[in-house]
Parts: sequence; C-alpha cells; structure tokens
Amino acid sequence: MFAAAALGLVAAGPALLAKYFWAMRIDLLTLPLFAAAAIVLRFGALARSCRCGFAR
Repeated sequence: MFAAAALGLVAAGPALLAKYFWAMRIDLLTLPLFAAAAIVLRFGALARSCRCGFAR
C-alpha cells in the first residue's frame, strides 16, 4: 500500500495539482512512504525466512 501511494503521488500528482504540486513539495511525502514500504517488505521477508516459530 505504501509503495502504491508513493507511486500514485509521483505519477498523478503533477497532473492533478499542476504547479501547486511542486510549490507544496508533495513529492517529499513520497520518500517516507517509499521507505516505509521498503522496511515492511524487508522485515516481512526476514519474518518469513525465520524458523523461530513466530512467523507461522
């Protein structure tokens, strides 16, 4: 969801908000969303590979 939101903001944001997209710096909101998606994917992959019984 985070990655889709970041991609949606970057792809559709300039078309919908025109010049205000860059004035309001909405593109900077996509960095934390992308980072959150990367963290979720990383720890999700670690949890699936863990054989300690918590990820079952």
